[in-house]
Amino acid sequence: TFGIAWFYFGHALESTIFPLILVFEHRNYLPSLGPLLLFVWAVSRMRINEKSKFVICGFCILAMAALTMVRAEEWGDFIGFSLRQAEKHPVSVRANFDAGRTLSMIIVNHPELAPEYAHQAIRYFERAADAPLKLPEPYMAVFQLASHAEVEIPDRFFERLQIVLSSEQPPNNVFYLFSGLRGLYLNERRPLSVEQGVALFESARANPRLNGASRGHMLANYALFLREQGLDNNKAQLLAEEAVTYAPGFLDNRILAGWLSYENGDVERAKRYLAAAEALDKFGVFSLEIKELRAALYQVK
Repeated sequence: TFGIAWFYFGHALESTIFPLILVFEHRNYLPSLGPLLLFVWAVSRMRINEKSKFVICGFCILAMAALTMVRAEEWGDFIGFSLRQAEKHPVSVRANFDAGRTLSMIIVNHPELAPEYAHQAIRYFERAADAPLKLPEPYMAVFQLASHAEVEIPDRFFERLQIVLSSEQPPNNVFYLFSGLRGLYLNERRPLSVEQGVALFESARANPRLNGASRGHMLANYALFLREQGLDNNKAQLLAEEAVTYAPGFLDNRILAGWLSYENGDVERAKRYLAAAEALDKFGVFSLEIKELRAALYQVK
């Protein structure tokens, strides 16, 4: 009873009512002590001599060691491991996404291999996108791949990404998602037009499920996008100020709002954002950014 209870309680330590994307092996390490104790207890109760008991335990140890060696070899195969996991778990978002990302990394580092791997990478990303759990990462990964190599993107990907951004529960790594969207426009090869970029940010902005700091991150990146693309600095300022409202603890949003206020001619407003950032930056994490904004503001007459 103790061994069985240990197994279930061990998993309960890291389980919630929300299903996990994929069962990782390390989640079994601590809970597996329960069944092992149960096995040792069962062997000790067998009506056989001590030598036989040691043989049984030794055989099991050798079997587990052999399995560990095989698994270690699989993990050591950079390409093969990810692809095998995707084939073993065809409906897993994580397994298919990792397979597509592995192939994408190869293409980015070796563009000449794009004809060999690009179609397969997109197929894995598409499988990840078609999984029951709808996430924006597979779509973004395809566009990021297209910003590095000549690949053909299915027409439906943009429309489906808009739908996911506007209606689905946002992922935890929303900051990297929207900074990645901005990053698409830093390369010479742009898989999306500026108008499409605006449409994606507006889709996320319309999502009622995107709240708190996550919404603040999205708004800040949207403001930076408008600024970097030379579109609408006045709207960018409003977005940055809204980002401060949703994520007041993130000083980079205040500094951004200060810069945009300064660039739009509202120096006094910019100074207020600067003063707030200086007061909150207790450990000097943003000292360089604050210094740059201060230098720009106080040379204005």
